[in-house]
Order: sequence, then C-alpha cells, then structure tokens
Amino acid sequence: MKTKKRTIHNNNHKTWIQALREHNRGKPSWCIPRRGSADHILVTAIMRGESSAQAQKAPMLTKGEKTYQTSISAIEHREKVKAWARKIRPLTRRGL
Repeated sequence: MKTKKRTIHNNNHKTWIQALREHNRGKPSWCIPRRGSADHILVTAIMRGESSAQAQKAPMLTKGEKTYQTSISAIEHREKVKAWARKIRPLTRRGL
C-alpha cells in the first residue's frame, strides 16, 4: 500500500528536517534539540516561517522550579476560591 507524501502549500512552512538543517547551518556538529528546549522552540518557529525574534520563549524549568511554580499557583487558586466562598456564603444563608 502506497502512502501519500505530505505536501505543504505555503512556501513559508518547512518540514522538520529542513528547519533542522537551517538551524544547524554553520555549526561544527549537528544537534537535534529536546522537546520544550529553547532550540526546539527556534526550530519549530523556522518550520512555521517565523523569525527567531518572534520565537523567543523561556527555556524549560528544572524540576524544583516547576514544583515551586505549581505550589505558588495552587496557593493563588486557593485564595481565589476562599474569596469566592466569602462572597457567596451570605447568599446561601439567605436561601437564594
């Protein structure tokens, strides 16, 4: 059974390999960036036809930094829920 080759109709879009070749051009060794890393974001931006300035994003967080961010967001969410409960408590007491 033959498989169809995917064609990209927009000239700005490139395949993963084409974007990798462009990203690695002029480097002494070829690298395939890990998913989520800053280089991976640049390669996907090249695939979409964006400039590297548009593709700048914060690099991956370490496990400790992720844990810290998760705990901070959980505390913020808890505070929002408490504030919402304070607003709604008088209404529920009145039987509305």
